[in-house]
Amino acid sequence: MAKFEEQRAKCGTSACRDTVTQWESAAVKKIKKKAGIPLDAPAPKAYPTPKRVAPAPVAETEAAPAPAAAPEAATPATRAAVAPIDAKADAKARLAERQAASAAAAEKAAAEKAAKAEALRQAQADAQAERVAAAKAAAEAAEAKRAAAAAAKADAKPPAPAPAVKAAPTPAPAPASTNSKKTTPPPPKKTAPKPKSPGVFDYVVGDVTVAALASALALALTTPSFKDKALAGDAEGALEEVKGLVTGPNQEAAIGKACLLGGVVAADALIHLPVLGFFLPGPAEFVGTVAATLLAAKYFVTKEASYEEDLKDFAAAIPAGVPDVTSTVVEPITKFVSAVKAPDADALVGDFNEWFNGLDDPVEEIAPKAAAVGACVVTAYVAHFPIIGLVVPRVLELVGVYVCGGAVARYGEAGAVSLKADLVKVGDDAGAIVKSVASK
Repeated sequence: MAKFEEQRAKCGTSACRDTVTQWESAAVKKIKKKAGIPLDAPAPKAYPTPKRVAPAPVAETEAAPAPAAAPEAATPATRAAVAPIDAKADAKARLAERQAASAAAAEKAAAEKAAKAEALRQAQADAQAERVAAAKAAAEAAEAKRAAAAAAKADAKPPAPAPAVKAAPTPAPAPASTNSKKTTPPPPKKTAPKPKSPGVFDYVVGDVTVAALASALALALTTPSFKDKALAGDAEGALEEVKGLVTGPNQEAAIGKACLLGGVVAADALIHLPVLGFFLPGPAEFVGTVAATLLAAKYFVTKEASYEEDLKDFAAAIPAGVPDVTSTVVEPITKFVSAVKAPDADALVGDFNEWFNGLDDPVEEIAPKAAAVGACVVTAYVAHFPIIGLVVPRVLELVGVYVCGGAVARYGEAGAVSLKADLVKVGDDAGAIVKSVASK
């Protein structure tokens, strides 16, 4: 027992003393067990209530004097039962101290952090104020420098001469003339007037001129004697040939040709009216270009026909004398207008699909026709070249007007002919010409 007392004396903390006491109790139990001495019943362990702040074993401390009368009853077991209560209180106290210290340290760190942030904000504010003050001072210095420079310049400028001294010199008239020349406004520039767009009368004059030239060309191509005399320079002989064609037995035929030519010129003048002139001249010229291109290909490429024979047949087919306007002009136009109706889109699509599906080789069939259309477009472009563009476009437009007039008379008869069949025939002819050219 003395050994345990020495160890307890050496302990510096209550926890150490409690541990030594437990060792002592264990040793006493072991000795009693070996000696056959019955062991004392362990005292009940007291647990503190949760709501009580002070440690619960205070009541047991008051009851402790009872065994004091018998010192032998104060065994180490009793001391061991009381010791844990003091240790828990001590641990709680130490925990409270540590928590208080942590809270104080946290508050101190937060205060230091806030102080640092405040110091940083104050430093930034001071730096900003210094920059603003420096900029303001620089601006004031620059302003003062400019004011000083302006004052110095004003001081260095010589005084202006008096007006009397300026008017005193004798050669005053020369500067006056110079000033008068300077103050005289320049003459206005003459702008060239804008070219006036041609009117209906201009187109009529152009058509008559072109028609006369075309008639002379046709006469030269169909009448060898006129051509020979014209090329030989025999103007009187050529004129006599012309008189012979328009007088005598040929007078009625000449009148019929003149009436046809006048009707074509009048129709071309009508399509150049303000509203119609925006839509019709272009299509009429393209129709004439297509007709002229196909005829030229037949005459000079495939040589399937002769222009001399066609001109003679065309001249022979023109009615002699003055035609009846009602039966020749009014009735065909009336029938055509009554026969014209809005096209059926579904029928057109169906016809196109039927035609396309009936082709054995679409590329072989469509490519030549497309090439023919391209040739017509190129011809229309070439016709507007600078020099030939003065005459050829007017000729093509007159040809287109004549073809359109013939189409009105042709398609005015319901059921007689078919526009679809004619278009197919023209396309086949154009494709055949292209194929013949490509095969050569």
